[in-house]
Order: sequence, then C-alpha cells, then structure tokens
Amino acid sequence: MRSWVIDLLKFLGAQCIVIHHLMAHGPMADVLEREYPNAVDAIFTYSRLAVQMFLVIAGFLAAKSLMRARGTHLGDLLLKRYLRLAPFYVLSLFICVLVVGALGGVVDQDWVRDSVSGTQILAHALMLQGVLHVPSISAGVWYVAIDFQLFALVAVVASICGNAGAGRIKITAQLLWVLAAMCVSSLWIFNQFEWFDDWAIYFMGAYGLGLLAAFASQFNNTRTLFFTVWLLGLASLALSWRLRIVVALFSAALLFFYADHSGQALGRVFKRVLAQLGNAAYATFLSHFALVVVFSAIWNAAHLQGLMWALSMVVLCWLTATAWGLVLNRLVEPTLNRWIIDIQFWWTRLGSDQSFACVAAQLTAWFGGFGALALAMAS
Repeated sequence: MRSWVIDLLKFLGAQCIVIHHLMAHGPMADVLEREYPNAVDAIFTYSRLAVQMFLVIAGFLAAKSLMRARGTHLGDLLLKRYLRLAPFYVLSLFICVLVVGALGGVVDQDWVRDSVSGTQILAHALMLQGVLHVPSISAGVWYVAIDFQLFALVAVVASICGNAGAGRIKITAQLLWVLAAMCVSSLWIFNQFEWFDDWAIYFMGAYGLGLLAAFASQFNNTRTLFFTVWLLGLASLALSWRLRIVVALFSAALLFFYADHSGQALGRVFKRVLAQLGNAAYATFLSHFALVVVFSAIWNAAHLQGLMWALSMVVLCWLTATAWGLVLNRLVEPTLNRWIIDIQFWWTRLGSDQSFACVAAQLTAWFGGFGALALAMAS
C-alpha cells in the first residue's frame, strides 16, 4: 500500500531544499539578505533540516527493501540500488555541467564553478566526492552519495549477520541489535562532530531511526527496541542539543504511527496528486540547482534590481523547479527506469560472472560518455 505520509514528507522536503538553495545562492538572495537578513538566515537554517526527514524516509524504505530482498546476494542488491540512484543522478549532473558551462560567466559568482575536472566527474560517478573531498558539481548531490553509502553499510551488515550463505541478505535479531547500536552510537557520539559528515556513521542516527521504525511497524517484537533507541536519541539531546535530531525523532515517530495509515479521509484525487508530487521529489531535489543558475543569469543579463524583482524571481524559480521536477519524473525517469530493467535482465539472464562484465561495460560507457561531454562543455 502506498503511503501518503511518505509522499507528503518527500514533497515538502524537496520544496524546503529548493528554498534553502534559493536563500543561499544567487543575486536575488543577496538582495533579500540585505533587506531582511534575519528572515533569510532563519529560512536558510531551518529549511535544510528537511534533509533529516529524507534520511529517516530513506532508512524506512531501505528496511522495506531489505525485507523484500531476503536471500538476495549482496552484490546484486548493491548493484540494484546503485542503478536506482545513478541514472537520474548522472543526468542531473550532466544538465548542471551544460548550464554552468553556458551561463557560468553571466552569473559570475564564486558558487558557480567555470570548469569541471575529470577527477570531479569520476568521484561523482562513484559517489565518493565527499569522502575524497572533491568539490561538488551541483548542490544537493552529496545527499545521494550519503544515501548510497548508508544503504551499502546496512546491506553489508545484513549479509554478515544473516548466516544465510556467503554474502546473502537475511533479517535476524542480531542484525536489529547491531543496527540499534550503530544508531545510538551515531546519535550520542559521531553526529556531534562535523568532521564525520562525509561518512555514513554521521547520519546513521536519522537513517537508523527510519530503519528501526520500519522493522517495528512490521514485527511487534522489535517495537521495544525501536522505542528504546528513540528514547536514547531523545536523551542524547541533553548532552548536545541538535534541532536536526529533533526533526529526525519526530519524523521516525510519524512514520511508525502513520506510514501504513490508509488516509481514506483524504480523498482519492488528493492522494493521487500527492503521489505524483512525492514521486517527483527526487527529480526536483537533483535538478533544481541548474535552474538557480539559469534564473541568476537572467537576473544579471536583464540588469534587474530591487526587492520586488528579487521576490518575484525567487518565487518563479521555485515554481519552475517544482514543475520541472514533475516533467522530468513523468517523461524522463520512466525511460531511465526501462534501461535499468534491461541491465538487471542482463545480469539475471547471463549469470553473475558473465553479466558483471556486461554491466561494467554499460556503466563504463554511461559514465565515459557523460565525462567526455562534460569535459567538452567545460573546455
């Protein structure tokens, strides 16, 4: 059953991230900050807390995936996850490289990089840009790398704790206890130090709360463990107050109690629209930075100025980002998903050893083509 709560949180979270970057980048943001510095600072600070909602939701959905993937080989599961994230992620980076290459000189601000190196492209393709401290090509893409890192960490732990054959996924009591320990250690220790924020363990508190909320909603005997970890997370705030952890705790509780709620009172049409907006959240999240560059270039090229123009351009960019995300989700993502299904079909039909070479060749061609085009545009 589709969850209207998850759709709602994904949609709201994506809107918050768009607003966050609109308050952080662009000449329109500079005008707004001069006029209303406190309001812009507050919007900038609190809107980025939506990342915590995304982390909890990602953990919740990852737990559902692990439950469906019981008995699956670890390598197959990781490849499936990578192929789920990578195609649109790469496409969004490519669009951003094109836009920045064409309009970066018009924007002429330090948050827009004029060129992209091969090292950047490779690091982003491997989703290791944060770990390798490589400058990001686009705002927000770090989250995709962290999402994959978290999923891979949990999948590896599940395969180790499974005892279901070499490298195969199994949900066991041992796994739940290990995940709970990782979650608590993140909430109490690692999340307090920002130098860990390129690594999964920094975000494992929010992600782990989502994982445990999903398991607790399915297995009654894990509810005590979830509530214990939740309370320990709440207690960690006494040691170090972090509003981001408050958001994570609230989101986890909301998902536990309402993620499987039918929402019959909402109406079928409303839930259908909400589902479309929720589906488009990933596209909106990844693609909106290019639009910030476009609108900043329009501002400079048209020599716009003044508070009303700044407000109008920010609102127009926000609405355009939402509409653009819907268009990409409806028209582009289905094609990418069909390619993913084809790749997975090759993997299944040819066998792991033979198909690995086929998949590797496909991915090499994908990223090689992206890299060549990106370097051509950057030069």
